[in-house]
Amino acid sequence: MVADDDPRLDFICEKAAQVFLNTLIFHPVDLFVLSGSVISRRPFTIDHIRAIMNERLKMFPLPRMVLAEKEKHSALFGWAGVFQVELI
Repeated sequence: MVADDDPRLDFICEKAAQVFLNTLIFHPVDLFVLSGSVISRRPFTIDHIRAIMNERLKMFPLPRMVLAEKEKHSALFGWAGVFQVELI
């Protein structure tokens, strides 16, 4: 398993924040529901993503970000796959 302080997690959070910001610009939403094994095991990454988003976007309010109730069993596509980062 990858350590919580692994720099690849910072990379993933930065990319995820940018994906969410791009989504907000074209399709504003009030809520992002996050799931998958990476975010479920490391819920602190939501705060990291939100901090990056706050830094980059000041014109619009940011939506709430919550963990899905089904945890890793509800992901449409995992972060590691989306950003092609090898975490294993």
